[in-house]
Amino acid sequence: MTPANQVVGQFPPIPNISVWGESLASLQTRYLLHEERFRDAINLLRDDRTNPYDGRREFYLASAYNHLEEHDSALVYARKAHQVKPFYQRNLILLFTLLEQAGEEQELQEYLEKHLEERKQDTRAWLYASTFYQRRDELDKAWELIEEAISYLPGDSLIQQQHRFIHHQKFIAPYREQLEEAAALYNRSAFPAALRALNDYIDLVTGDPNAYRLRALTHFYLNNYPEAIEDINRFFEVHGMDDNLLNLRGVCYRSMNDLDAACRDFEEAMRMGNTSARNNYQRFCENR
Repeated sequence: MTPANQVVGQFPPIPNISVWGESLASLQTRYLLHEERFRDAINLLRDDRTNPYDGRREFYLASAYNHLEEHDSALVYARKAHQVKPFYQRNLILLFTLLEQAGEEQELQEYLEKHLEERKQDTRAWLYASTFYQRRDELDKAWELIEEAISYLPGDSLIQQQHRFIHHQKFIAPYREQLEEAAALYNRSAFPAALRALNDYIDLVTGDPNAYRLRALTHFYLNNYPEAIEDINRFFEVHGMDDNLLNLRGVCYRSMNDLDAACRDFEEAMRMGNTSARNNYQRFCENR
C-alpha cells in the first residue's frame, strides 16, 4: 500500500480542515502529487470548497493540470491561486511560465512589474524577469532589471551570476569576432598586431576578463612588464584571482628586479596549487 493509499479517504468527515488552515482534501492531495497521480488529485480537489482563503487547492490543481500538459486549465487555477496568495513563490513561477507559454506576454509583463515593485528581495522573480527579456532580445530592459536587482541584492550569488551573463550578452557578445581575430593573431605569435587588435577591442568592450588576460600575455611576450601587470590587475578586479596569472605577475615583477613582489606572488600562487609558481618560488625565493 502506497503512502497516498494510507492517507486518502482515511479521515472522518469532521473536522475537514487541519490546524494549519489547510483542507484535508489538500493535505491528501500532496501525497497524490508526490506519487504523480495527477488525475486522482484533480478529482479529489475539484469540488473542495473547505477554505476559500488558503490557496493550496488552486495551486495543487494548477500543478496537476500542468503535469498533465493541460496548460489552459493549469493557467486558470494558477491565476486563481495568485488572487488568493499573490506572493506565493512556487505559484508565481508557475504562473509566469504558463503565461509565457500561452503567449500572454503583456499580462506577464504586468505581473512582473507589479510584483517587483512590491518585492525587491525576490531573487527568483528578478531572475525570471531579466531572463524573460533576454530571451526576447530586449537586452536593454534585461540589463536595467538586473542592474536594479543587484542594487537590492548585492551579495546574492545567483543575481551576480545573472548580472555577469547579461553583461556578457549586452556588452561583449556583439564584438566577439574582434576578440577572436585578436586571439588568432596572438596564436600566430603576431604580438604587435595582436596588441593593436586587443586595444581596439578593449576600447569598445570594458570588463571582459578574457581580453585582459590575453592582452597581459601579449604585453609579457613584448617585454612590456608594467603593462602586463596592469592588465593582470584589471583581470583580478573583474573576474577574481587566478593562479596562472598570479604566477605570471610574479614573473613580470622578477623581470623588473622586484624580487619581494615576485616572491609574494609566487608564494600565493603556490598555495593555490600552481606547480610553476612552486618551481619559481623554490628557484628564486627560498635561498635568497
